Amino acid sequence: MSNVKLLKLLPEFKRRFFHNYGKEKIPYGVQRICKVDDPTKKMVKGKVGYHRNDSGTITDSLLHRHFSQELVQDRYYDYASLAVLWKSNTVKWICFDADSEKQVDETHEKLLPALREYGLVYLIETSRGTNENPDKIRMHIWVLTNITQQTAEKFCTQLFIEQGMIKKEWEIYPLFDRYNAIIRIPGGYHIKAGKANGVIWDGVESSDPEFILKAFNSLPIYDEATISSKLKALDTPSIEKPKREKNNFKKFVYIPRNLPKPMEGMPKYIERLATECQCIRKLIFDMVNEDGIQERGIPYHNSLLALSGIAYFMDKVLHTTEGRDWWDNALSEYRDRDAIEHQVDPWEKNKNPNTGMWRCETYEKYFDFCKGCPFKDRDGFDNPKQLYFGKRIEKVKVMDVEKS
Repeated sequence: MSNVKLLKLLPEFKRRFFHNYGKEKIPYGVQRICKVDDPTKKMVKGKVGYHRNDSGTITDSLLHRHFSQELVQDRYYDYASLAVLWKSNTVKWICFDADSEKQVDETHEKLLPALREYGLVYLIETSRGTNENPDKIRMHIWVLTNITQQTAEKFCTQLFIEQGMIKKEWEIYPLFDRYNAIIRIPGGYHIKAGKANGVIWDGVESSDPEFILKAFNSLPIYDEATISSKLKALDTPSIEKPKREKNNFKKFVYIPRNLPKPMEGMPKYIERLATECQCIRKLIFDMVNEDGIQERGIPYHNSLLALSGIAYFMDKVLHTTEGRDWWDNALSEYRDRDAIEHQVDPWEKNKNPNTGMWRCETYEKYFDFCKGCPFKDRDGFDNPKQLYFGKRIEKVKVMDVEKS
């Protein structure tokens, strides 16, 4: 694609795709693949992730490089597509990420027909497999808007309820759990696919950058009035949240369960939780044995958040660095790409440690691993951290039982 054509098409694309139209800084990332093994720098050859720039902005130069659809060679990494982190209450686009076979089926059978029924024009970005799995079909569905985040989330919730789709199983950018997640901009080279993904526009599929820019520049933009007019009174009764009782700071007393360890080499705090709390034990077990933090999707993203938060809480409250070491090792051992795009590094964010240690109701809501737990609904117990700071009633041997 010539620079002249790109220069003509880029201003309209930026106006439609970026909330600030280049007038302020936009956090962004660049997809990259590591070329060397260097444990001292936590570099693993072949690992795909994102280089983040939270204080940068997406310039015309970066977009030129993105739409060149070529790898940029560097000493330690090869760089590819640009990605954007949304930071505005004005939603300029909604992207539905169909990653699994089930989601692809639901896209064709439910999502696309529903969008057409609402009279909304969409653009399909295709991804027909990766180098490792060439038969896997994935796609992004893009709808251009100029609406508030609240209206966007109400509309998507309504759509999913009407179609009988489970919203928490989907990644919908930049809404709900994806508000702080990074997403690739269409039209660039995708390292795992080994090519640029195409889009389907007017019945034609192409990955040509001029075609992609013209397709996005031709989409209608749906404003607040248009989307609001499609909202209905959902038949979902509101549930009033019970008020939490004030903590009387009494130490929780319990008989330890001493469940089998899900892995060896855990720090003392994490080991205590993993041998007493069945939910945390299952999260760690799945991480080690069943790709619990490796696969894509909301449940795996939540696992990343939960386990990193537990490790961060331990470091901050117990004044150690063992949690960070354990978590970095877990990412290296059980995930073949970095986790930058998932915003799961609370050490970098310097968060309040208590936000990392979720209450039991949150673990149950996200994972549903709490059935049969003897601590569940016990008076005075609402957070797994109490299993470390509480008082354990140890069994004491009184005498040997004589065999008859």
